Amino acid sequence: MRARILGAIALAVAIGLAACSAPPAKEFGKPDQDAIRQLIQDFVAAYNAKDLQKVGTFFSSNSMIMPANRSTLRGVDLVKTYYDERFKMGASDLQIEPQEISGHGPLAYVTGTFALSIKP
Repeated sequence: MRARILGAIALAVAIGLAACSAPPAKEFGKPDQDAIRQLIQDFVAAYNAKDLQKVGTFFSSNSMIMPANRSTLRGVDLVKTYYDERFKMGASDLQIEPQEISGHGPLAYVTGTFALSIKP
């Protein structure tokens, strides 16, 4: 009798856990890759237009960038200040060529190449 009660409790717990589990994560696919490619194109267009306000829209309030030989910059205002300095240094003609775009769940990553001109 006791084994039946324990079995019933175990079954109830298993059913409860199954009912409470999160739905399976959406698979990272071609629509996600296409959206990221579009974001890259939009960022390059804003950068090459030196549109600081538009460049800032690509970063969230907790964004950070780690420029070479500088401290880490955290937050949209510091990121925009960094890009403003780059524009004033003559940065232009940004090209980004993504070669692999992949991800899992809410995380995506891109590998590729870039080129940039700086003409002080």
